Amino acid sequence: MSIFSSSQGASRKSVTRPHSSAGRGHTSTSSRAKAPSSEAATEGRFASALMSALFALPVTAIIGLILLLIAAAVAYTNPDPDLLTTPLGLGALGLTACLGGLVAARREPSRSLLSGLLSGLLLALVLVILSLLFGDEARGRLTTGFPPAVLWGLHGAVVLLALLGAKLGSRRPSQVRHGHQKRK
Repeated sequence: MSIFSSSQGASRKSVTRPHSSAGRGHTSTSSRAKAPSSEAATEGRFASALMSALFALPVTAIIGLILLLIAAAVAYTNPDPDLLTTPLGLGALGLTACLGGLVAARREPSRSLLSGLLSGLLLALVLVILSLLFGDEARGRLTTGFPPAVLWGLHGAVVLLALLGAKLGSRRPSQVRHGHQKRK
């Protein structure tokens, strides 16, 4: 054996041994720090995702209003705007939900799907509350005669479209452009 191999072995022992007092029952200062409990971590993740969904809600409302104005302008270019009211309104609602999920996911990229889900649930809750504010006659005109099961299905579709938007918003630019590399 050479001198170098014995000194390397000694340095390896000193590197792997954290402290000389570790064998006597003492723990190092860094190992004393407790990891946060899973409940606290879950609550922190949920609170962070909820804050991003709450941030996305007014942005979603503004997007929805802009899309409804565009849909109204398109409908009024037609000789019979009533034919396009329902399809354009539902399209604007779907696109609004999708963009709301995307905004929530971009705000909180580490919890993008949870943020998108909460964004969709908040949007559906706002829609339910707004529909309850109108009287029976106005509510009947607004729903265009859809049965309640279809309306609840539409609210579920809002949540699913927000999840889709969150999934699209959670993609990194490198993931999107992966197939479009420059060729030499």
